[in-house]
Formats: sequence, C-alpha cells, structure tokens
Amino acid sequence: IAKFSKSGQKIRTAANGLEYFVDKAGRARKVTGQFVTTAERAAAGIDRVGNASKRAAPKVQRFGQAIRNAVTGLALLQAGRFIFGKTAEIERTTKQLATVTGSLEKAKGILAQLQVINKQSPFSFIELADTAKRLSAFGISNEKLVVSTERLGKAAAATGARVNDLALAYGQVAAKGKLQTEELYQFQERGIPLLDELAKGYGKTKAEVQELITDGLVGFPAVEQAIKNLTTGNGKFAKAFENTAETLDAKLSNAIDSLGRAAAAFGELLKPTVLAALKGAEELLTGITGFLKAIPEPAAKVALQFGAVALQVLAFN
Repeated sequence: IAKFSKSGQKIRTAANGLEYFVDKAGRARKVTGQFVTTAERAAAGIDRVGNASKRAAPKVQRFGQAIRNAVTGLALLQAGRFIFGKTAEIERTTKQLATVTGSLEKAKGILAQLQVINKQSPFSFIELADTAKRLSAFGISNEKLVVSTERLGKAAAATGARVNDLALAYGQVAAKGKLQTEELYQFQERGIPLLDELAKGYGKTKAEVQELITDGLVGFPAVEQAIKNLTTGNGKFAKAFENTAETLDAKLSNAIDSLGRAAAAFGELLKPTVLAALKGAEELLTGITGFLKAIPEPAAKVALQFGAVALQVLAFN
C-alpha cells in the first residue's frame, strides 16, 4: 500500500531501506521532513531529482526543437511544391496553347482574356485553358477561341456538364464541318437543347431538322449560331455565370485560382535561382555518375564490400 507524506508526496523506499519523499522543489526529504544529506543520498543510491530534471531538460528542449524543425521543414516543402507546381502548370499551359495557336504572344493574350472569364465563372482557369486548347486543336480560329470557350462555359455552368466534354462535341462538329447524329446526342445527353434551338433557327419542326442532320445538311455555322443564341442576349443560358457566381463551388474555385496565380507569380520571381540550382545539381549528379562508371569492376566490388563492413561496424557500435 502506498504511503504519502503530510504534504501529499509519495513516500519511496531506497535500496538501503531509507524512506524518503521528493518535495515540489525536487529535493529529497526524510519522512520526518528533514533533508536527506549528501552522504545519505550516496549511501541510499538516491539521485537528486532536481539535478536529473536539469540534465533531462536540454534533451527535451532539443527533441521539441527537432519536432518543430521537422514540421516547419514539411510545411516549407509543401509550400515549395505548391508554388513551383503552379508555376510549372501555367508555363506548360502557355506553351501548349502557343503550340496549337502558332504564337506565344497570341497564347498569352488568349490566357489573359480567359483569366477574366475565370473570375466570372465556376470553372478553374486550367479547365478554361484546356477547353481553349481543345477547340484550337479542332480548328477553331484564334479569334473565336475565347468567345467559344465562354459560350460553352455558360452552357456547362447551366447544365452541370463538363465544359471539356462540350468542347469535344463542338470541336468534332467544327472539324467535320457538319452536325451528325452522334454529336447531336452528345449535346442532348448533357442537357443542351441543340435540336430545339436549331429548329427555331431554321423555322422547322424538330423532326424536319433531324432529317436535315441525317442528310448531312446542318453545317457547323448553324451549330455555332445555335450555341450563341443559347448563351447570349435572352438565351436560355445567357445568365448562367451570374446565376452561379455566388455559389460555394464558384467561390472556392475563384479563391483557389487566385491563390494559384499568386503562387505562380512568386514562382516566376524565384525561377531563375531554382533553375540555376537544378542545373548545378544535374551537373553534379552527371559527374558522380561518370566517376562511378569509370571505376573498374574489381575496384567497385572491393569498395562495396568495404562499405558493407563499415555499415555493420557502425550498426554494432
């Protein structure tokens, strides 16, 4: 059964039978309240708790600092990955668009306009840029890339479709020069009433327009006009961006894109330094690789054996 002093401290028994307790200051006292002398502590094998605590404190502090350093290092690593990831993403997107449009300056101008649309829409900047790239690859002219992306974006925002899926169907019609049943179904399945709008434009019934499509008589200009009618003026989807602007999804998308743009801008400032460091690291690793390849095989085996023995010795120690 545990015994306690008058002050509530647990009474301990030393190896030689001496009963004592440790006060709040870390000093050893006998059950009578008298301090345990140095000689008595030595005889009983009692270490002064206060001294032990003092010796342990630096270790605890070093451990805590190590944890803080690790957490800080991890946070910096993640921040670096995000910053340079966004920088690389913007750079890659710009160069890809420059490839399909044929001009870096045109690509930059298009992306600048898409950033304006991005702030109004529930779509990320990269989604809009990918849509523009896809449309360009299908032959949509540079002059119509931005407005076509905006119109398809409004249709997608209104129906919940993926804007890239609409771009695929739209681009296929543009590439073929005419609307076929396959593309019509792609629009219809995603909630775009293309057949209804074409019927209005032609002044015909939907059945009659369906026959025109089957005969290959509905050209891309008619589809382009139908999408324009749906997304501008009094069109069914004209207010799609305004209607979704205050949704949580749109707000989150815009906030993430704003953060991404800030990260990319910061990454651009650091890029020369980082590229120089990466180049130096690459040259160093290339030199090490060359050095290792130049080592004769017998010598390499001896070095490996020596290294293995050294590791075993270190592990044993």
